[in-house]
Amino acid sequence: MSSRLAVIAVSLVSAVIIALSAAAIVLVLNPESAPPALPEAGRGKSDGPNLVMEERSPPAVGQEPALDQEPSVGQDAAVGQDAAEERTEAGVRQAAQTTLDFYSSGAYGQFWDSWTADARRLIARDDYLRMFELCKPIAENLRFEIKGVTLDGDVADVQVTQLLAAFTYRFRHEGGRWRYIPEQQAQADYTSKTVDQMAAERRASRGCAD
Repeated sequence: MSSRLAVIAVSLVSAVIIALSAAAIVLVLNPESAPPALPEAGRGKSDGPNLVMEERSPPAVGQEPALDQEPSVGQDAAVGQDAAEERTEAGVRQAAQTTLDFYSSGAYGQFWDSWTADARRLIARDDYLRMFELCKPIAENLRFEIKGVTLDGDVADVQVTQLLAAFTYRFRHEGGRWRYIPEQQAQADYTSKTVDQMAAERRASRGCAD
């Protein structure tokens, strides 16, 4: 009897070992059935981007939202200039200083953008920029200082100085902004001369930096 019990016990142990071995083989051949691994210590849910609820700042007023694109440098400033400017002496001063700073700093494209609509029709933006490529002004990087403003409805005359020189520039309130009006001689040149001719004349009068 005892020998028969021993044989039965050995058979049961062998069956258990075979069953465990079979289970191990299944886990190796089908890893998806294994339980998920625990997260590594010290790692939280913020390690990766939240593709579902990723937050984005709302676009500025008047600005079209861009998909997966950050605003370029200077874009906020350009949007801010589209805001309405007051028909007051303070409004003229601020707008005139910004516009003249464009010119004195060499941002001639932004300066042209600040002209009245009629003035922008006198010369194309690319031609205006090319003129300064051919003849860089001597007084570049010398800031204008506003000395006075004469306001008359939608038109304003702004008195400025640059070093020892004094000038008066005219601005018109147009489309909610104070816009620059080129001097009469400049307007005549834009309509009667080529860019190369204007640059050559400035160079001949020693008005170019190089």
